[in-house]
Formats: sequence, structure tokens, C-alpha cells
Amino acid sequence: MPARNRSLAITGLLIVALWAGALGGCGQKAATPPAAPVASTAVANLALMTPADKALQIASNFPLQVPVAAGSVVRGEAQGDSAWVYEIMVRGGLPAVRNWYLQAYRNAEWTIVSSADKEIALQKGGAQSRLTFENADTGSQAQTRVTAAVDVGTPVLQTQ
Repeated sequence: MPARNRSLAITGLLIVALWAGALGGCGQKAATPPAAPVASTAVANLALMTPADKALQIASNFPLQVPVAAGSVVRGEAQGDSAWVYEIMVRGGLPAVRNWYLQAYRNAEWTIVSSADKEIALQKGGAQSRLTFENADTGSQAQTRVTAAVDVGTPVLQTQ
């Protein structure tokens, strides 16, 4: 396994372990076993969308501090001065893309409010972001459709 893939796999395992520890109450055993199987720890090999691409493909005033995976933007629009909605197709299976977004938002110091297999809600100060994930495989390659609603709570020019 190449070193980069091994690092990504280890990072994914640490994320799952830390998340499980936070949910389990400082290492205490849960009263009942989890109903769903453990989520994949794979992380997609994606890059962050550049600020220039955010401005061109989503909206000219999209906030720099919000992580977006590089991909094919299906829809992007501003909703006033402090909120945006975008839909993007990215390469990779749903669990791996979801884990990439979790990691990217954590790296940007966002806090996870809730996390499920196909949806994540995050916040950073007064800013909020809700992402949903949908399998969009083309048959020849794994793809995931990411739909996001982002509200930074204040006009973006005051946050950058």
C-alpha cells in the first residue's frame, strides 16, 4: 500500500475511533450494540476546490473558509449575502467522499453537530453547513452527488 494511501487509511481510522469515543462517553461500553454496520474508513483522494473555482462555479462571493471538493458543479447559487446552495459531482464512493468532507471541515476547525451515513451538519461560530450525499455511480466509476447548504450568518465580505 503506498504511503499516502496508508496515511489516509490511518487518518480515517483515527477519525472513526475519536468519533466513536465521543459518542460512547469516554470509553464506556454502549448499553446496546450499534444497529448499523460500522461506516467505511476510506477517504476519497480529492482536492479542495480553489477560491477562483468557487467564485466561477458556485457564486462570486462564496466564502473562502468553507471546504468544497474539486468536482463538477451541477448547481451553485447565492441566497442573499450570507447563504449559498451548491450541488457537485465528485469522484469516489459515498462513504469515502463523506469521510473526505468530515476531514476537510475538521481541518478548517468546524464542529460536527450531527453525522449520519448520508448527511452531515456542521457549525463554526455562527456559520452552519449541511451536506447530503447520494450515490451517483455511472457504472464505470464511483461518483457521489454532494448537495450543500451553507450559511455564514453574516455577509461574506465581513468574514474574509
